[in-house]
Amino acid sequence: MIGYDGAEAAGLPGIELTTVDGRAHEVGRLAARIALAQVDEGDAGGEADGRTDAPSAAPIAPRLITRRTTAGQRRA
Repeated sequence: MIGYDGAEAAGLPGIELTTVDGRAHEVGRLAARIALAQVDEGDAGGEADGRTDAPSAAPIAPRLITRRTTAGQRRA
């Protein structure tokens, strides 16, 4: 089994569910910085010459957090 959201509860003892952390906080932080930069510039299109000081929108790679549900069985 595997979950997708990186919920802290997935790591609790007895659950230990492998999960994909989409890094929502980082995505939200970057989106807010881009939006604020656009507001500061006065428009969503940047300067007349096409340049902008807004942070670039780069993909934020998700993180796989491997736990008991996909770690395989240990051999004695």
